Amino acid sequence: FALVMKLSKYEEEHINPKIEAMVSFSAAPAVTQAHEALHKGDAVLAEKKLRTHLSKQPNDTNALLAAIQVYQQSANFEKLNGMYSRLIRLHLNNQDKEAALYAYDSLLSAFPDNNVAPRIPVRDWLTICEYLRESDMNREAAVEYERLVDACPEDPLTPRAAVQGGEVALFLADVDRAYKLFQRAEELVAPEPYGARARM
Repeated sequence: FALVMKLSKYEEEHINPKIEAMVSFSAAPAVTQAHEALHKGDAVLAEKKLRTHLSKQPNDTNALLAAIQVYQQSANFEKLNGMYSRLIRLHLNNQDKEAALYAYDSLLSAFPDNNVAPRIPVRDWLTICEYLRESDMNREAAVEYERLVDACPEDPLTPRAAVQGGEVALFLADVDRAYKLFQRAEELVAPEPYGARARM
């Protein structure tokens, strides 16, 4: 059936325009115009329209997603981190940790395999790590705690992340990672009660 639809171009002529109309109806005009510009290969115009719109409507999820598409296409990872940070914060403000985790996972997937370098606010990163633990995704949590600690050694919340990550790694019997994270917690002078937990 799918093959017949494709060969007859029914999908291209009838279904796709309806989907695009629905998207256009639900999105702000600036977002729709940005999508059109991007489809025409004009990423500069798309970015300009989205930047102007987001300055007035900073919590427009459609605009944030469109901006992510622009920066992903141009491999602008600094701005990509910024847009995903805003999207994650928006989801957390709405008490939707699952959506925040999904957005963070999409951010990780946007990087080349040999250079995965997310940069989001540490408090939000820590919340995602803790949510992974709550969801019994302990192996993923241990990896993300370690990634956070390596990326943000100067942040006041990092020693806490090192201790929590070490505890998760120890629970998984991942001794090497646990030792590394507890050692980092001591080096960073983890505040109590985290310092005591690291020394144990």
